[in-house]
Amino acid sequence: MTIEENAKEKRTGNLHYKGIGNLSSQENHSEYGVLPEDGMPVGNGRMGTLVWLTPNALHMQINRVDVFGMDSSSRSVRGTDSDYSGGCAFLDMELSSADQPVFGENTEQTLSIEKGQLHIVGNEVEILCYGDMEEDFLVLEIKDFRKMPHRISAHLRALRFQSQYAVGCNNRNYTHPALYRDGNISYSKQVKQLASTVLEKEDQKIALRQIFREGSFYCSSLVEVTAPNSQVFTWHRNPTETVLEALPRENSTETPAKTVFIITSYATLEEDKTFDLIPTEERCADMEVLRICNEQWWKEFWKRAPYLSFSGENGRGEQITEDINYFFYIMAITSRGKYMPRYGGLLFSTGGDFKMWGSQYWWHNASCYYAALISTGFTELAEAFISHMENWRNACEKAAVQQWGTKGLWIPETTWFNGPEEIPAELQEEFIALYTCKRKWEERSEAFKKFAEGRNSFDTRYSYISHRADGYAERGFGVFGYVSHIFSTTAKIAYWMWKCFLILDDREWLREKAYPFIRGAAELYVNLPLIAEGKDGNLHVEHCNNHEAVWDCMDAVSEMTAMHGILPVAIKAAEFLETDKERILVWRKFLNRLAPIPTSAEKGALVTGEEKDECWASARSKGQYGSANCEHISDPVTLYDYCTPETEDEEIRKLGSNTMNMIKRHYGYGSKVRVNTLDMCVDAVSRSNDPHAMGAFVAAMHDLDSYEKDFTDLKGCAYTKILANRMTLREGPQAPDVQRLGHITSAMANAVCQGYPKAPGEEPVLYLFSSLPEKWDAQIRLHTVGGWQAEARAAAGKCTEAVLTGGRNPLRIRNPWGESPVLLVNESGEDIQEGKYLTVRSDCRITPADTDDSVNKTCISR
Repeated sequence: MTIEENAKEKRTGNLHYKGIGNLSSQENHSEYGVLPEDGMPVGNGRMGTLVWLTPNALHMQINRVDVFGMDSSSRSVRGTDSDYSGGCAFLDMELSSADQPVFGENTEQTLSIEKGQLHIVGNEVEILCYGDMEEDFLVLEIKDFRKMPHRISAHLRALRFQSQYAVGCNNRNYTHPALYRDGNISYSKQVKQLASTVLEKEDQKIALRQIFREGSFYCSSLVEVTAPNSQVFTWHRNPTETVLEALPRENSTETPAKTVFIITSYATLEEDKTFDLIPTEERCADMEVLRICNEQWWKEFWKRAPYLSFSGENGRGEQITEDINYFFYIMAITSRGKYMPRYGGLLFSTGGDFKMWGSQYWWHNASCYYAALISTGFTELAEAFISHMENWRNACEKAAVQQWGTKGLWIPETTWFNGPEEIPAELQEEFIALYTCKRKWEERSEAFKKFAEGRNSFDTRYSYISHRADGYAERGFGVFGYVSHIFSTTAKIAYWMWKCFLILDDREWLREKAYPFIRGAAELYVNLPLIAEGKDGNLHVEHCNNHEAVWDCMDAVSEMTAMHGILPVAIKAAEFLETDKERILVWRKFLNRLAPIPTSAEKGALVTGEEKDECWASARSKGQYGSANCEHISDPVTLYDYCTPETEDEEIRKLGSNTMNMIKRHYGYGSKVRVNTLDMCVDAVSRSNDPHAMGAFVAAMHDLDSYEKDFTDLKGCAYTKILANRMTLREGPQAPDVQRLGHITSAMANAVCQGYPKAPGEEPVLYLFSSLPEKWDAQIRLHTVGGWQAEARAAAGKCTEAVLTGGRNPLRIRNPWGESPVLLVNESGEDIQEGKYLTVRSDCRITPADTDDSVNKTCISR
């Protein structure tokens, strides 16, 4: 029997979901039944889980954004994907005996994203599950309509267990778990890292505590389960499982037996910290009040959230609307903590510690989420991104100096939750020489090799190590690897912080939050030893990567675009804040000497071979490894506002147009468009004033017709394209994600409401519905540039009215009706403007001048 046949055999008869609340039913595309990863997501932004069912039980894995098994100092990596984070405990809720199942093919699960609640209706059992949006706990309200209600038991289980001498290997200093007075303890040791799991029980609750140690690193988590107002029994079933059993209250024909379970969680990186336990008895004294409070939170959330509603041919607009709403829901239940949720897994791992790609953060992947939030003006949910960057800042400032011999800060493309590790003083000179190619790789010292022992190959600094599970091997390209020489990540993050500022219009926020990163990116480049004057008198960057595609090339398009994009932003920000006058002169001089972005017309440029006219090229030279592709040549269009609909430089506009034409041909525009999850082409098209192409590209991102070529591990995801919960396993086993929904969200925001300047750092001009797919109707409400809120409608792809409120400074708008006369109505009266641009100085409603003013006066509401 093949793996595929065996999988199908095992999953026959598994439960099927009926739909996702106020969203249309999402079919499960796996041939092998429903997976745990198909479960319905609930959470509160810091803790979360998927909820999945078996015939007699409900299952969860409690996950948190701030639980980490190791940090950047770890030397305990056994192989690929062996580092982990997020997981706190398994929780199984047993509701019946095996011979009397409560869940089956007729079970209905309804996820209401409007209320943040999962409602399950089984055989004489109803369950309501939701996260408390103020404190870190989940709620399970269970109604039992059976004549003889069953005892309901909560089983907390450890995520890991190994029978081994985990403590004190040399002298066998092992303590039997029975002698541990605070509870049942089990250990799992991975090289130098020790994970301890402690099961605790009291009369009215059970708990599972995790402790992770390696060197000076410490992290601890705690999960507690209680059943308020129920008579309970608690016991340890075995060294890795503890049980709380709630006795049912008597049932009647009018009133079902009700049992409530509360699941709380905590985490800390401080060894001496004692958790301040949540007063759940007080919070849950009246469950109806608690439920109403949480429903009210969600009601207010959706009032604040961006509103994008579309209708179009064959229901495509409605599909995209659902994708966007679901994306906002997912981010609300994962992105309200101190750290970003990891892009693969989020808070929804179901199989313990393991998830493909381990525990580190990839910015290209994380940007799928946070570019969407910032593009839609939803900065509230981007605060986790800002907080995480601030957590990285000190480590990244040191890394710039210690690894590259530059200034500012360097944010690696892939790194740990706490950023890159500090390099010992005695090794810093060697690191700089090796990574800037001033010293041959073969001349590494023994001290360097020893420091690099046991490192994770996904860590940017050590990406010269091959991804292997069976031992150590190098890739064979010296210091170079997939992400080793990427600097543009720093510029991209700085750019998105600048975009946040443009929306918030808050001078002090720029000074305190964004400017250190914008300045740091500028300083990184102008002091980078890899940048030097070429024979043409211009500045060029050598030995860089074009993201992951090309290693060790000259003038990668991603790096050249970053420099041409972020330096003008740094100059503008410094001038606005009236600071760094001397550095402005340095940055401007550097920018004036910087070589242009490479093009296909240059001799020796790295090109795809698909060019018909002069386009941007992947690099100015070939690399040690890799080849040209159509991915990052769109960077000048998608990032930094280098090439926008407002760009006045004719050469840049022509290159942008030619490059976009090639990109569209490459992805099949004109016949059948096919894109992959991480392709930036959808965002590029959305910023190109191309409504017809936009419809094709956003549809392709929704459909993922080429997923067989896109997904990391087809067997690992059971050949499932799109899960029943709208997520995918694109990143592989145990790594559910909504990256594709993030791309859809950011692209549609760009298409309908975006500020475009004529060059990086210049004042943006607001465009409405510039790339709305043809024949689509739309209603939108978004926060946008200058602190303004834009509400607008479109019919058949054309704007019919707009309402602008809340800005403090005048706003320029590209006339949505070409150059025709436009009527602006505000508190002071009416104003007629015409021409290519409009200027709004106060709250107003805008319509074509010949429109009946009595029509469509209502604002957009959800």
